[in-house]
Amino acid sequence: SCSGFFVNTKRYPYTNNHVVVSCKSGWLHDYESTEPASIVDKLPVNDLAIVKIEKDTPNFAKFSNSINPVADVMALGFPRGDLLGEEIKRTKGSISSLSGIKGDEFSLQHTALIQKGNSGGPLVDSKGSIVGVNYAKFTDDDLQGIGLAIKSINTIEYLGNQAVDFELNSNDKDVDWTKIFEDATKYTVRVICLR
Repeated sequence: SCSGFFVNTKRYPYTNNHVVVSCKSGWLHDYESTEPASIVDKLPVNDLAIVKIEKDTPNFAKFSNSINPVADVMALGFPRGDLLGEEIKRTKGSISSLSGIKGDEFSLQHTALIQKGNSGGPLVDSKGSIVGVNYAKFTDDDLQGIGLAIKSINTIEYLGNQAVDFELNSNDKDVDWTKIFEDATKYTVRVICLR
């Protein structure tokens, strides 16, 4: 299983294309229940996908369209449930670069430890805003501890192109990390793919 998160109240979660690309069917498990899910759209070139369930989703993430290049961040998701357990995990770090591999402008680098299963999960800043969608980590022995996330500005552009509603976070003050985590547990979901 991997991760995703709700982007509005209308039953739409976000995840990575590589999470769902080979799914014959799928399920989403949030903090309350497990629901059947269908794929609305996939964007393989940018590793994004939009999913839909039939249950209303009162809890959803809000995005940032301006990323602080030195922001502290928290990565949330469901890494290695077979080994680490099925409850949501969180790790903290900071943004280390506003570009990805070899200067790729579509993604950013951060130091919040992510593992297989974090893919599709949110990267949240200290204001409670989504600044990225986690999708990979460096596996080179010389580059340990660097995660990659698709920048929020690119994820909301894709949502807009697909006419999927989203909200920008209007909060401009830091929020307690405990509150950020508590909120995130309600909008972050485990994506279960049946192949």
